[in-house]
Amino acid sequence: VVAYASYVVHVLHILLMGKWDPVSLLEDKDFWTSSPTFASTISHALEAANALEQILHYDPDVSFMPYFFGIQLLQGSFLLLLIVERLQKEAGEGILKACEVVIRATESCVVTLNTEYQRNFRQVMRSAVAQARGRPVNHSEIRHRRKAVLALYRWTRNGTGLAL
Repeated sequence: VVAYASYVVHVLHILLMGKWDPVSLLEDKDFWTSSPTFASTISHALEAANALEQILHYDPDVSFMPYFFGIQLLQGSFLLLLIVERLQKEAGEGILKACEVVIRATESCVVTLNTEYQRNFRQVMRSAVAQARGRPVNHSEIRHRRKAVLALYRWTRNGTGLAL
């Protein structure tokens, strides 16, 4: 329970200081990624991934509050996706490891509570990590596909968040 609480606290900090909308986050039209607030959320994203590793150790199928936690997992992972997408091969091993922990946790969540948003996000994160690890891809095509998938979960304009 402590690892779950720690994870949720870090995600709440990310949500409080960051952006809820994944497309706005990736577009970064207001240059939020250049702000001190962004820097503070990165450390919380990495700490959340550490808590997530503990969760997977003690609750490998992520069966404790699966629906609520699945949503928190998604919201807390957008920032890591942004970092990997922007930095690509320059992303540090710590960021890539955090993304891989998110992928493992999402896979566990899919087994426990199979939801479409988790399957979609797992594919998006997996392709971003593979690209950062050097897999050759058409960058504009991949970016367009990621944006299309993430647009399903927008909290602004015509998006519905997770209320699909």
